[in-house]
Amino acid sequence: MVRRHSVPAAQPAGRVAVGFFSAAFLPARYFFLPACWALFLWLLAAHPLLRLPLLAYLAYLWRPAGARAVASCRWPPLLRRSTPCTYWSNYAPGSRLVKTAELDPCRRFLLGLHPHGVFSNASILALGTEALDFSRLFPGLQLSLGTLGLILKTPFAREVCLLSGWCDVSRRTLLTRLAQQPGAAVAVVVGGAAEAVLAEPGTMDLVLLRRKGFVRIALEAGADLVPVLAFGENEQYHRPKLRPGSWLDRMQTATKKALGFTLPLCYGRPFMGLSWSVLPEPVPIVVVVGAPIQLPAFKGDLRSAEGQTVVDACHARYCAALQALYNAHKDELALGRRRDLQFVA
Repeated sequence: MVRRHSVPAAQPAGRVAVGFFSAAFLPARYFFLPACWALFLWLLAAHPLLRLPLLAYLAYLWRPAGARAVASCRWPPLLRRSTPCTYWSNYAPGSRLVKTAELDPCRRFLLGLHPHGVFSNASILALGTEALDFSRLFPGLQLSLGTLGLILKTPFAREVCLLSGWCDVSRRTLLTRLAQQPGAAVAVVVGGAAEAVLAEPGTMDLVLLRRKGFVRIALEAGADLVPVLAFGENEQYHRPKLRPGSWLDRMQTATKKALGFTLPLCYGRPFMGLSWSVLPEPVPIVVVVGAPIQLPAFKGDLRSAEGQTVVDACHARYCAALQALYNAHKDELALGRRRDLQFVA
């Protein structure tokens, strides 16, 4: 039986209110994409004078020129601090970012965040915004959070992402971002949607054994790999058990194949007399940033037999560092675990 959490009653009413607003914003952001498409289609239908500019804008987003613009974008990340996420600590006191080593702003870094969880809240709080004060702990780094390419091809959502410092996770975009300047850093949620359907309180099952593309990108860019673990991410929501092969299970699989992500059936904390809601459990999210792993210089073909050997060796080092990071913090931050971290295919 999973213990329910509640927001401490000692908090001032105003702080509790903005905390709930922040908590509601995190799942609500998944409605932002359809809302942007709806707005675009409404403008297209209701305002004939805007049709040509809007269609040109849409074509630009989906053309290679639009993808290149995202990769090389240098817009100031004005929205990293201007977001409801900055009030998360009022909803789940104790949430924080833990720094275990320095990240030299003269080098380049690829941060791998684990686990994805249902909504990947930790990636937004710790790496996509300043809710947990990333820039204060790691000054001099220009961090870009990688997200789905579909979002960067959605009208209006693209500009919000660019003003937040986000980018898509294509190879070209990540390499371009890492090459911009010393101190450039990109963050990717390595497990992706495949990990969302494994998210359960008390567990940390990571889809990592066959995920090596991020290692190749780090080797090509001459970037250090940084393992990052989010304790509390999988405790945000509960998932009902689905029978394998049921229509709900097939629907989730089809959604993932079509859109690149899926929203598993889940429920959060009780709210306003209801036994469940879309609000996450107010469990503190503690994101631990590990020490950087400096990779060897390799100028050959990473797809060759020799290159694959190098990739495998670097991937094994990364997995070992991730395991060590978990072991060092599990007794403090994963007290309610049902089993330890494990890697799955």
